[in-house]
Amino acid sequence: MTAVDVSEENAAGSISGNAPKLSARDWQIYNHMSVHMNRYHDHFRQQWRILWEACSQDQSSKPLTASVLINTGLSLISHLTLHHDIEERYIFSYLAERMPEFRPNAPHLEQHKQIHKGMDELEEYLNQCREGSRDFRREEVRECMQKWGDVLWTHLDEEVATLAAPNMRKYWTIEEMQSMPIVAMSSDSQLYDDTFTVIGIESGKYERVSRLQTESLSRDTEMSLDINKELFDVEVGNELQVVLASTLNLDGTKDDSKGWKEFTRSGEQSLADMYDYVCRGKIYRFDTETEGQLRIYVSFGGLLMDIRGPFKKLTSLRVDHVFLLVKK
Repeated sequence: MTAVDVSEENAAGSISGNAPKLSARDWQIYNHMSVHMNRYHDHFRQQWRILWEACSQDQSSKPLTASVLINTGLSLISHLTLHHDIEERYIFSYLAERMPEFRPNAPHLEQHKQIHKGMDELEEYLNQCREGSRDFRREEVRECMQKWGDVLWTHLDEEVATLAAPNMRKYWTIEEMQSMPIVAMSSDSQLYDDTFTVIGIESGKYERVSRLQTESLSRDTEMSLDINKELFDVEVGNELQVVLASTLNLDGTKDDSKGWKEFTRSGEQSLADMYDYVCRGKIYRFDTETEGQLRIYVSFGGLLMDIRGPFKKLTSLRVDHVFLLVKK
């Protein structure tokens, strides 16, 4: 199972010999959605590998606990479900006007159905394990994953290839690509997405505030986060899905005049509906601690976040304001 290559060098040979050669700029415009979609898909590939490898028979010296694996699996399912909901609502319906690959009963939508059939079975099993009505068994997780793994990985590759420049240029002009209302959806509105384990909690300084000390499941990122404990109850050992986004709009468009409370009051569906704890903050400091490492400080109305990790994972956070979204 390997990710598709969406680089210019790889795809150039796929363009028909009768088609004029694209300039580097035009290539980037046509290939924009494919590149950004592949970044989302890489996240799903990483989550799948973590769960699959942790449930293999060949256990590492420090295997992930059942609680961590349950939350990792449910996080993967939650992420994929939201991703597919947004795709079908904003992307597929628009592209289907010209592209048969995105029409009802076409391969991409049929793959979604097969993937969700498998995910529903795994989600039911993991929830039963979380509630204690079933014992967690790694081999059963792998059996569930095997039923939809091939179609998932095929879909992740084929969808990226469908959105790549050689195919997109068959249906759309360069001007249409630039003005597509869904281009925002494929941009990096979700700037950061990871799952953390709570390894410590400090509660003594302020009555309503807890400072969480956490570590990512991949163990390459650490985060200190202040939360209002009256709004979000957390314990050591909990797994938290953490997203930093530039907007709460599902179509990726930005509205700097709105905070998360305005979205709630308006009744609009938004990313906030999928999470337990949401707030808006300002990134006020960047530090380069060591080569390849970045440290970022964010203030959410005085509640602070301090996140430290690889440059390549955090560099997208070079913005002024972000929404923090957290759920267990």
